[in-house]
Parts: sequence; structure tokens; C-alpha cells
Amino acid sequence: MVSLAVNFVTHPNLGTEARGDSPRAFGMTENDRLARLHKLLLSLSSISAAASDSEGLLELIVGEAMLFADASGAVVERVDGDDLVYVKAAGQIAGHVGLRVAQAESLSGMSVRERSIKRCDDTETDSRVDRAACRRIGIRSMLVVPLIYGEDVVGVVKVSSDRAAAFSDEHVQALQLAAGIIAAVVGRQFRLENSERDGEVLSLELEASQAEGESYRRAAMCDALTGLPNRRSFDEALDVAVFHGADAPGTMALLFVDLNAFKTVNDNFGHVVGDMALRRVGEVLRANAAEGDLVARLAGDEFVVLMRNLVVQEREVSEFCQRVLGVLENVQTLADGQRMKLSIAVGVALHDDPALTRAEWLRRADDAMYRAKQSGRFRFYGHTDPELRIVGSNKPES
Repeated sequence: MVSLAVNFVTHPNLGTEARGDSPRAFGMTENDRLARLHKLLLSLSSISAAASDSEGLLELIVGEAMLFADASGAVVERVDGDDLVYVKAAGQIAGHVGLRVAQAESLSGMSVRERSIKRCDDTETDSRVDRAACRRIGIRSMLVVPLIYGEDVVGVVKVSSDRAAAFSDEHVQALQLAAGIIAAVVGRQFRLENSERDGEVLSLELEASQAEGESYRRAAMCDALTGLPNRRSFDEALDVAVFHGADAPGTMALLFVDLNAFKTVNDNFGHVVGDMALRRVGEVLRANAAEGDLVARLAGDEFVVLMRNLVVQEREVSEFCQRVLGVLENVQTLADGQRMKLSIAVGVALHDDPALTRAEWLRRADDAMYRAKQSGRFRFYGHTDPELRIVGSNKPES
């Protein structure tokens, strides 16, 4: 709540300037003066009482300004860069909310620049105003008071009339008296709105930054050619798997997959076709893996599958390998219509020992894969069965 303290002094930063002949309220009786002062005090009290309630505050201000200035219209204009924007209006100006006026071309802008009250007694003869705009709105005279909040002029309050010379010195003094309180209320609201907008902008920028960061992270964790997780992503997943593996032995398997004779594909058909072949292998592996499994491309023609949440290890691993081999043993049609058979070697290492280390697990899978390449069959390597044994085949084409 803004406390109301009214002192009959002129704001040190506000001067008064009028153009044309205007009444000086000669002949106004003391009762008239007291009545006008009473009206002003009631208006200021209403504005002050609403200071903590931004809803409808500007509407109240323009309405009260019209009342104590005996005006036909009133508007609060807000400084926005080099312009002034009509943010709330009443009376004859009510239909022009949102109007944007260049400060350099308006009496309101002059009031902002010179930090002083400006009065126009006749828009038809005053060169400082936009005569055409005044005619469109129906303004014949006006009074403009800058709203000074702290060191800044945040806007103006303008009252207007459809009559020439409608505003006297009494009106100037009344509006000048009200300007301090109105500026405090409006300035605080404008600053709050700016803070909210800045907060929204900052929030949006933060969200965009986070989204961009997440996009970079995904790109850093993703293989650009196949769209599969890359080595970095696999390393993180493997660390987690090894950490939890001690508590759940017998639920995971690590498969190393390598294309046979991939160099021949590149040499005979070119790297574009070779890239298509890699993408096709990645698609087949991903399509046949369970939802919780990780399929990644490590480098070149090397892929890896981390199978998790297994119930019957050997059977589920074997079924997965048979599905993949069953697809790849058929002639594959690549993206450009090229048809070829793709041959892979698969080395499998089960995680069935709580003490199995990350390095040992990788070594077993890698060893099984290279022996599988030599024999043309995929290999199965279990901790309790240190000898490699064949559980399926996928012999490369001769």
C-alpha cells in the first residue's frame, strides 16, 4: 500500500509550458478551489489504495485523471525504446490502446525528454503536435505530465479534451500534484512487469539453453551414421551394468558384433554403400533387441549389444542371435537398391559371476568375437565354461 502524503509544492524536476491563450481560472471562488482539491484528494486516495492491486490499476488511473482534470479523455503512455505506447486509455482515447507514437514526433515525447509538463491549448495552431492524429481522435487540447520514477521517466499521463483551451493552471497544478503518486504506482507496476518479462525471457533462454545442451549431449552420445548410441554412451551404460551386476548375476550378457569382409564391401561398392550396410546391420540389431537392451556402434564395423534383465541367459542370448542371423542371411536390399548378403561374427560373454570385472567382461566378449570371425560362426563364452563353444553359425559368403 502506498501511503498518501500530499504537499502543495511543485516537483523540482517538472516545469510547465503552455502554448496559446488559456484561462487562468480568474474568478474561481474559494469554494470552487476547495471542491476541486477535495475531488483531487479522493482521486489520489483511490489510486493509492489500489497500489498493491495491479489488476485494473491503470484503468483506475485514467478514469481518475479524467475526473479531476475535467477531461474528455485520458491515457497512460509507456516509454518503449524510442516510442511511447498507449497502455490504458479512457473516454475519447479509449479506442486507441496499443497505439505507438514516436517520441520525436509527439508532445508526449517532448514531455519525456524535457521532464516537464506540456500543455497544448489548441491542436489546430500548435506546431508541436501531430495535427492529423489529433483530428482523427478528436483532440482539440491536451495536458501531458511525465511520470518520473527514481531517475527515469517511465511514461506520461495525458488528459485531453474535444474543446480548445480546456485546461487551466488549476488543472496543471492538480495533475502535477497527482503525478508523483501516479508515477510511483505506475513505475512500480511497469518495473514489476519488466521483471516478470525479463524472468520469462530468462526462463525461456534457460530452457532453450538446456534444450541445446541436451541436444549437444545427445549428439555427443550418438553415432552420427547409424543413430545408435556411440562408444561413450556404451561405456557409461557398461559402468552402470558392472556396478549393479554384483547384485544380479546371471541377468546380463555382452555381445560384440563385427561385419565379416567389410573392407571388401567398401573396396567393391564404395564407402557410400558401405555406410548403408552399416546402417542396415544397426537396424537389424536394434529391431531384434529387447526394449531394455543397449545396441551401440563402437567404431568402423564394430557393434555391441548389452542385454539386460535376462531370465534364462543362454536361451535368450541364443534366440536373439538366431533372429539376427536369420534376417542377415537373406539378401539385403540397401537404400539405393543395392542388394547383397551381409555376414557378421558375434562373440558373447555372459555375466554370471558377481566378481566379474569390467575389463575381464570386455576381454571375454572381444576374444569370443575374434575367434568367431576366424571360424565364421558366432561364439558363446560362459564363465563356467572357459572353452569357447559354437552355438550357431553364419558363415561368410565365399
